[in-house]
Amino acid sequence: MRFPTYDDCQPAEGEAPDPQNVFQWALTTLPLAGDASFTVEPNIRPEWSQLFWDLGFRHHPDLQTKKIVAPFRGQQHTLNGAATIVGVDEPDSPPVLIQDPASLTAHEQAVQLERYRQLGMLPPANVGPEGASVFEGDLFDPLEHTVSAVNGYLLAPIPMSEKRRVMAAEMASKNPRQGILNNPKNRGI
Repeated sequence: MRFPTYDDCQPAEGEAPDPQNVFQWALTTLPLAGDASFTVEPNIRPEWSQLFWDLGFRHHPDLQTKKIVAPFRGQQHTLNGAATIVGVDEPDSPPVLIQDPASLTAHEQAVQLERYRQLGMLPPANVGPEGASVFEGDLFDPLEHTVSAVNGYLLAPIPMSEKRRVMAAEMASKNPRQGILNNPKNRGI
């Protein structure tokens, strides 16, 4: 649902105008009261455009004194209330460029991520989805420890995701140890 512009609503060279499309650019933001504007829902615009066409309305660019400027920031659709009506000779705002993170160095990417964390748009670096903490340090390899050490590790206050990872590693080994897999204290992991 992109913001319809005059150029988007005009027919291609040599084609007849589509009455349901030709006026949609003018039906995006209409003055209502004071600084408030009325946003015409996208599913209504084709019907209104057709009505204006049927009523005999036609656009005369040489008589136009105002123009609608798409939102200068944010999502480019008609539900963004930042669209404005200005004089036809007023220059358009320069487009806001969003930098491609792939064009940044690793350090610049880290700075950007930290800034998003400060703004509350990303969780802190040591927190995973839904507030779960991320396990840091060397991963515990059950194959390098005795049955007793693995069972003891699984009783420790570690995240359930880590316990499940250890159990999965044990199950995937060539010789899964029943003393770990069948231990009643490990059920439900």
